[in-house]
Amino acid sequence: MHLFATGADGAISLRLLKALASSGERVVAGVLDGERGAAALSFARKYELLTPEALSNIKLVEIDPSDVESLAAALPRRGRVLVVDGDQPPTGRSAAADKVWL
Repeated sequence: MHLFATGADGAISLRLLKALASSGERVVAGVLDGERGAAALSFARKYELLTPEALSNIKLVEIDPSDVESLAAALPRRGRVLVVDGDQPPTGRSAAADKVWL
């Protein structure tokens, strides 16, 4: 079974990818910017945030949410979809709330 996850280059998404890929899920990670997504995975590899086994379960794909064809091409034929939107801390919160958020 595959899982398609959007927003896969953010801090929260990276934590979700880690949990999913480490448990053996095969994840197709959709990102808006392929370079930023690759940099996030490179960072995770460099600092051993993801094991080599978990990294092997992640396939990075660049997507354009406004282009139905790019989304259709990225989706696995069978599987589930996880949408992570707004992977930034909300504004207007206290500093303590922002620390909890991150």
